[in-house]
Amino acid sequence: MSALLRAVEVLVFITNLWLVFSVFFFLFLSFWGFGKQQLYGKHAPATRFLVFIPACNEEKVIEDALRSIQNAAYPPELVDICVIADNCTDRTAEISERCGAKVFHTAAKPGEPVGKPHAIKRVLDRYPEFYGLYDLLVILDADNLITGNFFSELNSQYIDCGKPAAIQVYPGCKNRKGLVTFFYYHMYTVNNRFFQLSKSRLHINNALCGTGMALSLRALNDMGGWNANSLTEDMELQIKLTLRGERILWNHEARIYDEKPLRASTSFRQRTRWAQGHWYVALHNAAPLFRAYLSGAIPLKELVSSMIFVFSMPLAIQLPLLGLELILFLLIGPSQAVFFMRFGSDPWWSVIMALPLLYGLFVLFLIADRRDNRQPFRLSTLWWVTVSYLTAYPLGLAAQLLGLCKHRNQSVWAKTEHEINVADTRAASVHQAEILDLCAEQEPPEVSNAPDPPERVRSIQVTRPQVNRPKERSVV
Repeated sequence: MSALLRAVEVLVFITNLWLVFSVFFFLFLSFWGFGKQQLYGKHAPATRFLVFIPACNEEKVIEDALRSIQNAAYPPELVDICVIADNCTDRTAEISERCGAKVFHTAAKPGEPVGKPHAIKRVLDRYPEFYGLYDLLVILDADNLITGNFFSELNSQYIDCGKPAAIQVYPGCKNRKGLVTFFYYHMYTVNNRFFQLSKSRLHINNALCGTGMALSLRALNDMGGWNANSLTEDMELQIKLTLRGERILWNHEARIYDEKPLRASTSFRQRTRWAQGHWYVALHNAAPLFRAYLSGAIPLKELVSSMIFVFSMPLAIQLPLLGLELILFLLIGPSQAVFFMRFGSDPWWSVIMALPLLYGLFVLFLIADRRDNRQPFRLSTLWWVTVSYLTAYPLGLAAQLLGLCKHRNQSVWAKTEHEINVADTRAASVHQAEILDLCAEQEPPEVSNAPDPPERVRSIQVTRPQVNRPKERSVV
């Protein structure tokens, strides 16, 4: 029993040490979020966009998403919109075609993996000529609405910053009412400014978010095509690109809005899927990240940032260990415990470690909500932050533990069902857009020195030479 007790103490000490290191890293990172995004020059439309919208039975929301894209201020001849009707049994394909989008039908055979990353792979494998026809592949969800400057900002940043491998835009929230939903709103609001923008200003690769990400087809081609097939394909792509020394940028001006879960059960399914993919990518890429650093492929700041990001789950695992430790101490007798977020019996450790938590939960959120969402401060906001986290944390803890247990299974995609009707979606999104002054109708800018547009995706069946795609050593 004493050996088991010692093992628990050592494990708790290690997780505490990692947690303290992570907390102070994010504390340092947050200071860079008070500034503005580094400016890039404005360029005439020249970037060719291929937009993929993977959709499985999304007839309720797909039309609004397509209209949002079509209304963006960018020459339509440089944007091709493709809806991937993946195992659909509703009117998603019919509505998409009526709106003028190209529809690709995909279906998994019995025993084959299903879900968003596999649907994207099937289409890109079917049409390898896409790698040579377009510059950026934009991945959007079927419920997304984009701001009118979406393509123009990506175009300017992509050209001015030397055509990076990927750009992630600001993911906003359509809805924020409800304890579960407000938790998402809080998390995204803080992360967008004090994690993503901070990394951008420090020239550290940003995190990809699964939707609203623009991927260089040149970079994907160099990796051997689409080969991110975990349940968190965004995180997997991020690590693969980082290992190759590629750049991933952040755009704080272009935005997308998507729906966040209303119910705890929906949130739990979604966060369990995220945890499954997160643990899988983390456990399979820790060693490659260290090897990449030792070989000089990535700098120290990318190693530290990536390792902290992929292993950002110790808090969820720490609490059960502390509970086990407490039970053992009660059974065996009094001892010097390693309590939550401190290393000894001195209570000042708890106070010191609680300050960054309060700073992140309240101070950073209120600043980001004011500056990015233009929301005024209200005392009720403090109540919503507190109660939403007390509500959502047990869900997150359970999701992380279940995700760890199920992390080997990356072939079953748990779809997040929509829970707000279209009218509410439009009202919420229009409200956000009016606040940010980004979705006002704009005339497409003049095209000066723009390249000839590629042949439309609607006639893509014409035979073209396949782009050579060298094989890459798998890291996942």
